[in-house]
Amino acid sequence: MVSPFVRPRRFHAFGVGMAKSGTHSLSALFGRHHRSAHEPEEHLLIKLILGMANGSTSTADAERYLIVSDKRLKLEMNSSSLNYFVLPSLVELFGDARFIVTVRPPLQWLESMINQQLGLPCPVRWQRLRDLRFGGTARFPEREYALERRGLYTLDGYLSYWARHNRDVLQQVPADRLLVVETNRLASSLERIAGFVGVPASTLDSNNAHTFKTKQRFDVLSELDRGYLEETAERICRNVVEACNSRLSSPLQITEDRG
Repeated sequence: MVSPFVRPRRFHAFGVGMAKSGTHSLSALFGRHHRSAHEPEEHLLIKLILGMANGSTSTADAERYLIVSDKRLKLEMNSSSLNYFVLPSLVELFGDARFIVTVRPPLQWLESMINQQLGLPCPVRWQRLRDLRFGGTARFPEREYALERRGLYTLDGYLSYWARHNRDVLQQVPADRLLVVETNRLASSLERIAGFVGVPASTLDSNNAHTFKTKQRFDVLSELDRGYLEETAERICRNVVEACNSRLSSPLQITEDRG
């Protein structure tokens, strides 16, 4: 818990990118000179998210928690993929806050997501959240057997979530309060990020622009028919990629799958 006698906030910001899009790195950029955390109180927030999904928790309950948590933690940068699930409330409750969404090309993100799923243990609460994100009961097309046999999700489940998450962020956060940053360009975007929240770029740590990188690669996507993979990504993600590209200096490429 942060002491109540800490200095006033110099800025108030939320990282609202997807898991495996750089939310950990965004937090680390600010960590040396600012009050920054990655997925703070994640166990409490996941409980609320799952409760809202099944109807046992109301939006009012969630908003009471968000207000109390914000006063308790007094963070300047709260970077978490979980923030997406309460995004409308964050935008409304914290009118002075700014939002940064880190985005990756959909197939590059998908490969990283699969590598994490296969390479790291997953607590039960996070598994339930994955089912909520990606659809835990969907039937697999025959051409996706490589995903099915490893206990993963369908391409539609993954890529529809990629599109939905990023589309919702672009639509729900006012344009003047949102900065879109490509994950692979975090280190070269320090001036933009610092200027957006109103602090000197020298207070951000470029050495932490790519933290929590999954080390083990499983190359699962290479087992899928390439044409089918790219066609599915184009169909599901094209419109949202174009919307993201309208906010980026260097466009995302749907078929890029290595980061």
